[in-house]
Amino acid sequence: MFAKSGAIKYGCRVLLTGVLVLLSATACGGIWDQQRQDFLRAEKLLQQGNDDAFLELSRILTSYPLYPYLQYQWLKNNLHQSDKVQFFLSRYKESRYAGLLRDKWLAYLAEHEHWHEFIRQYEVGGDIALECQYYWGIYTTGNKQQALNEAKRLWAVGDSLPKACDPLFLELTMSRYFTRELVWRRFELALKKDNVALAEYVRRFFDRIDRNNADVWLQIHKKPSLIQDSAFWINNNTQIGLVFAHGVERMAKTDLDMAIQVWDSRKREPAIDTGTAQELERTLALALAYRQDARAYHRLAQLSIVDDNVREWKIRAALLEQDWQHVIDALAGLTAEEKQEPGWQYWLARSLEAKGGGTQAQVIYRRLAGDRSFYGFLAADRVGEPYHLADKPVLATAVQLDALAQETDFKVISEFIALDRELEARRQWWYAVSKLSKQQLMIAAKLAQQWQWDQQAIITMVKADYWDDLELRFPVRYLTEVRRNAYRQDLDPAIIFGLIRQESMLDKYAQSPA
Repeated sequence: MFAKSGAIKYGCRVLLTGVLVLLSATACGGIWDQQRQDFLRAEKLLQQGNDDAFLELSRILTSYPLYPYLQYQWLKNNLHQSDKVQFFLSRYKESRYAGLLRDKWLAYLAEHEHWHEFIRQYEVGGDIALECQYYWGIYTTGNKQQALNEAKRLWAVGDSLPKACDPLFLELTMSRYFTRELVWRRFELALKKDNVALAEYVRRFFDRIDRNNADVWLQIHKKPSLIQDSAFWINNNTQIGLVFAHGVERMAKTDLDMAIQVWDSRKREPAIDTGTAQELERTLALALAYRQDARAYHRLAQLSIVDDNVREWKIRAALLEQDWQHVIDALAGLTAEEKQEPGWQYWLARSLEAKGGGTQAQVIYRRLAGDRSFYGFLAADRVGEPYHLADKPVLATAVQLDALAQETDFKVISEFIALDRELEARRQWWYAVSKLSKQQLMIAAKLAQQWQWDQQAIITMVKADYWDDLELRFPVRYLTEVRRNAYRQDLDPAIIFGLIRQESMLDKYAQSPA
C-alpha cells in the first residue's frame, strides 16, 4: 500500500540555489489540483474522439508530468501523423512511452510498407516480429544477402514464429541459404522443446531420405519405448545415435529407472558421439539427484563436464547419503567464490566436525555465527552464541530523497499515485528503477518506504542486493488492526505479520488464488 500524501508532497519540492525548499502546500496543491483536473478533462475528450478540443486543452498541460502519457494516448491512434510522432520520440526519448509508441509506429510503417522509414526508426529489442520486419525491409530495399543471413538465425529456433516473419522466411526457403543442416537444426530444436507440430511442419522441407529419418525421430519422440526394440538398431537412419539419445531423454521423464537401464546397455555404441553421451549422462545424473535417489552421487561424480548446477547437486546428493567424506570431496570441487557462501561454509564445518576436525569446525561456526542468515543462525546454535540480528538501515538523506523524487520519471509516478492509477504507477516505477545504479536503487527503496509503498520498497531493495535494512524489509504497518484481530482469534500478531509479509508484501491489491 502507498499513501498519496507521502508521494504528493515530493511533487511540491524544488531545488533553488542548492537548497531544497518546501513550497506552500496550499499554493502548490492548488496548481497541481488544477492540472490534474485539466488532465482528466483532456482524457475524457480523447475518449469522446473530440480531437480538436483535446489538442487545445493539452497545450496548457505541457509542464504537467503526465503530459507525455497524454500525448502517447493520442498519438497511438494517430500514427499517420509522422511529424508529430517523430517529434514525440525525439522530445521524450527518455520516457517509457517513447518505446511503446515506437513499437506501434513501426508496426504501422510495416503495415503500409514504408520500409526506408522503418529501417531508420528501428531499434534492436526483444520483439521478434519487429526484427523479422526489419530484415524484410532490408531485403526489399536491396540488401538481400544481409537479410537472408539474419533470416537463418531467426528461423533456426524451436518455437513457432509470428506471421510477420512469413515474407522473409518464404524468401529464405527459396534461397541457397536454406540448407539441409539448417532444416535439421530447427527440427531437432523443435523436438527438444516438445513442439511436435513445428517439427512436423519442418519435416516438409526434407528430401525423401531425410523425411524417413525424421519420421523415426517423431516416432521415438512420441513413443520412446521403441528404442528397446532390437529392430531399432538395424534401421538405416544415419542419425541413429542422436535419435537413441533423444529417446532415452524422453523416457527418463516418465520412467527414469528404465531410461538408465537402456542407456547403460547401449551407451558405447559407435553411433553415439562423445558430446551427446556427455550431455545425456549429465541429464540422467541430475534427474536422479532431483528425486533424491541414492545413486545420484556416484553418477554425478563420474561426469566429465561439470557446471555450477552439477556441483551444487553433487553436494546435496552427498548430504542425502550422509557420507561426510563425500560431502568434503564435493565441497572441494566448488569455485573459490562458491566456497565462501554461508551454506557451503556451514556444511564444510559439519563435515569436518563429523570427521573429527572439531577445532577447525568451531572456527568456521564462530565466523559464520556473525552472519544474519539461516546458516548463520544454525552455526550460532552449534557454538551456543546468540543470533546476529543487526539492523543496518540505508542512510538516505533528505537531499538524496528529494533529488530522486524530482526526477521526471518519479514525478510521473507520484502523479499516477495521486490519481489512484496503481497499475500505471507500478509500471512507471519499474521502468524508472531499471535505469538506476545499486546505490540509487537503495535510495529509491527508501523513497518508496517514505511513500508507504511497501511492496515496491521491498522488491527494489532486493534488486539492490541489500538485506540489512530490517525495518524496510519487514514493515509493521496496520499494527492496530493486526493486533486487534489477532487477539480476537487468539493468534500471535507476529504470525499474522509473517503471513502478510510472506504472501503479499503488504500489497493492498493482493488477492488469494483460492
